[in-house]
Amino acid sequence: MKPLVSVVIPTYNRAKYLGGAIESAITQDYPKMEILVMDDGSSDETEEVVKSFSEVKYHYQENLGVALARNNAVKKAGGEVIAFLDSDDRWVKNKLNFQVELMQKLKAPVIGGRKKYVAPDTQMDLDVRVDPEKFHEIGFERQTRRTWFAPSTMLFNKEFYLETGGFDPQLKIASDWDLWLRIAFEKPIPRMDSVLALCYRSRERLTGNRLEKYLHDLKIIKRWEEKLDEETYRRWCGRFAVRRAFKLKQRQSLEETRVFWKNCQETLPLPRYAEIFGRVMKWSFSE
Repeated sequence: MKPLVSVVIPTYNRAKYLGGAIESAITQDYPKMEILVMDDGSSDETEEVVKSFSEVKYHYQENLGVALARNNAVKKAGGEVIAFLDSDDRWVKNKLNFQVELMQKLKAPVIGGRKKYVAPDTQMDLDVRVDPEKFHEIGFERQTRRTWFAPSTMLFNKEFYLETGGFDPQLKIASDWDLWLRIAFEKPIPRMDSVLALCYRSRERLTGNRLEKYLHDLKIIKRWEEKLDEETYRRWCGRFAVRRAFKLKQRQSLEETRVFWKNCQETLPLPRYAEIFGRVMKWSFSE
């Protein structure tokens, strides 16, 4: 029996893209679905866009951030299953049908998939072949290396989602990575090998202030200090610090790289190789 799926779309001043996201949900061939849009205090035409779709439920909150927008929408949802969709993303055709089918087959409380980035303002081809049989699992160690999931690919059992505590509203950035880590620490997350969502690749969305994002990542890692053994935690810290510093140096500036590295030195127990590497690369303030 197919469960009712509640599609949760958080949004903030994305009226330009929101209609396309809603249409990609409405045109799914899944038979039992409701769509909820949580407007996080937008000042553009978001409300008008949503209300042009009679089948969509519109909710408004003061600007509290995307984490609370998602969490509050889930509380209002009537479905047994929650499917997240960001307001500037699009689902491929048949996404829900195939993903619910695999979720039921695996008896998994959460399941994700692949995302694909496209250039802004380009026509998205949503007619992508989905293979419901191919998937693999992402465990905690792999999840520490990168964010394997985009929210728009995730499907949750609602009860399980509420038990996890949902997205952490204290994290302005990277609350999704934080949630995936917490879940994967308990049990690997199934990830369908097929592309399930298309995401616009914009500088604002993907980089924004990259230094700010990495400093938020650092805070998330710090939360794990007491939960992991010393060797595992130190290895994670060294890998994170070196890789992120390299990316900052390549895409932004030496000054920002040094700010990031200083924060790593003050916050994380870096292994000796990382400290030496930082001096060789001139990331440290003291040379």
